[in-house]
Amino acid sequence: MPKGMRKPVSRVGIRIPKPMTDEINRIIDSHPALYYNRQQFVETAIREKIERIKAMERGLSLDDLNRLVAKANRQIDERNKRIQK
Repeated sequence: MPKGMRKPVSRVGIRIPKPMTDEINRIIDSHPALYYNRQQFVETAIREKIERIKAMERGLSLDDLNRLVAKANRQIDERNKRIQK
């Protein structure tokens, strides 16, 4: 399998309130440099929340946690840029 190709992951449907999706769309539309679509935005938000909880469980400080989140965001942004090419 070529580098960067991932095996498909099974997915489940979730329901998000319409006002929240409207706000997500507004953010995405007003910040095109983020290279997000709605799916990527939601996945990133959930991933960040999971990482914060895992970090708290490991007893990391807020600074350590912020560094982890920044690193994850950079990796996601790089992946999204490659996908959009």
